[in-house]
Amino acid sequence: MIIRNKTFCLVLLICSMMVIVTGCGNQIPEMTEAENALVTEYAAGILLQYHADYNGRLVDTSVPPVIEPIVQEPVVEETISDNSTEEIQEPDSETVSDNSASSGDGVTEVPQLSVAQVLGADGLDITCAGYEVSDSYPETEMSEDNMLFAMRAGAGNKLLVVKLNISNPTGTDIALNTISMTDLKCKLLINGSKKQNAYVSMLDQDLMMIDHVFVSGDNMLAVVVTEMPEEDASQIASVALTVQRGDNSATVNAMQ
Repeated sequence: MIIRNKTFCLVLLICSMMVIVTGCGNQIPEMTEAENALVTEYAAGILLQYHADYNGRLVDTSVPPVIEPIVQEPVVEETISDNSTEEIQEPDSETVSDNSASSGDGVTEVPQLSVAQVLGADGLDITCAGYEVSDSYPETEMSEDNMLFAMRAGAGNKLLVVKLNISNPTGTDIALNTISMTDLKCKLLINGSKKQNAYVSMLDQDLMMIDHVFVSGDNMLAVVVTEMPEEDASQIASVALTVQRGDNSATVNAMQ
């Protein structure tokens, strides 16, 4: 504030001198352009000398000014390869149960059941005794003393009869009741491709109509019967019998 007052007083002093000189009747001498420039520069120098923001010292050009460098943080660019793929770790393979059988190629094999196990008569020995093709079964003629149920094929057809031998090699009695097995099914596979459903007949020997207790050493012949065209029956090369209950099944091959 003091410097500004000094500047104001100096300007006022210069103006007063100009008025005094004019009032004295002295004319301001004419000056050249160069002289006017010098006076102007002198007056400006006087004003700047008393200005608060003015630094009158000369700048030392022998020492270069220190310029602090502007440090720019480096930009990290993430480079992603076009061929890069995220590695996915596959879970460990499941451990195969000790109760399941496994083949050499890692495929779990389901244990093969026997016909007796499917029928719930484990301990009985049920084997295939072959098959025959005929017009009727059994071929024994009926009489008054022999009231045997029999089946006869229709015109142009033949009966395919698969025979099974059932025995009890154990020392205990084993009961077999297939009449009560409502989910029991028997199917015949002919020549590896043609499927035939077995009939439920009134034959005493029908596998699906047995109600018998097998004592130790007991034997019985059971049969499974189906009907088919005579032409197809003449071309039979192989027969396989499948006995099924629910999800359980057993297959045996029949030889003629």
